[in-house]
Amino acid sequence: MKQFARRIAPLSLRLVLCASLCAWASPALAAAKKKTKKQAVPEVQTPQALPVAPAPPPPPPVATPRPEGEGNLVPGTVPPVVPPPDKVPAPRGTDDEQIPSERPAPRSRWEGFFVSFNLGYATAGGREGQVIPALQKGDAAPPPGTPNASLLKSAFPDSYKRLVTTNKGTGIAAALQIGYNILGYVSLWADLSWHGTFGSKIDMAGAGTAAAMVGFHPLRFVRQGQLPVDLKLYGGYGFFDINYYYETEVQPEATGKAWTGTALPFGLQTEYRLSEHFALGVDLRTVKASYDKWIYSDKDAITSRPSPPETTLRYEPRLTFAGHF
Repeated sequence: MKQFARRIAPLSLRLVLCASLCAWASPALAAAKKKTKKQAVPEVQTPQALPVAPAPPPPPPVATPRPEGEGNLVPGTVPPVVPPPDKVPAPRGTDDEQIPSERPAPRSRWEGFFVSFNLGYATAGGREGQVIPALQKGDAAPPPGTPNASLLKSAFPDSYKRLVTTNKGTGIAAALQIGYNILGYVSLWADLSWHGTFGSKIDMAGAGTAAAMVGFHPLRFVRQGQLPVDLKLYGGYGFFDINYYYETEVQPEATGKAWTGTALPFGLQTEYRLSEHFALGVDLRTVKASYDKWIYSDKDAITSRPSPPETTLRYEPRLTFAGHF
């Protein structure tokens, strides 16, 4: 037993000594391990694992001045795509004075060819004519046996005065116009107009004019664009005008009489666009006619030329229906 105690005592002492050393060294080792871990964290962790704070917004870019003609371009931006010259959109804005040559006047909806048919009423504002002088040299002589031939041998008597008149033809009025409107400012057209009465041959009377006309459109000068209303001031020259009638009191054969000469038609016309191609309007026309030839008989070609020429005014208001193309 004593021997066993002797053998155990040194072993127990060693165990106690080892336990004491372990107890003393444990805090130091723990602190060393903690310090080692703290120092090794940056080496072990990768940048992707670290949280990244949002970057502050960059300051607004400052345009860098460039040579004239090249424009200003912000660094880091893609230059704008410039379309071809023929596809560059028109500049926007209300200051027309800044770009007078880059903005053309808008097209007028009244521009182009037009055909107009006019229908209305006309008054013949003539008067009884002067005493017709003798037949001029070269005029055809009445054939023998013609009624009232004896009255035409030397001169027309005063009894013809009331028959030689220019106030014939009051009644329905019509006209046909074919022409072209230039950019909405000016119109040029050929004009065929007529007015008179219908009935039996001895009751018929009227007047007709073939004229070349020109019209100005003042609204186009005041306001540009697609106006639905148009106003036209016009005038022209009637290179042929005839005023015809029948008189049976002295001419039982009713061969007809007529005045021929020239005319100056003028007036005002307004139209309203009903659709893209059709318009309705009013034409207020006055015609100043000047007659230098009186035809006693259109059948026998008996004529006379009074001096001075006989003049008269006619008033021919009409409604108009036009097609524009």
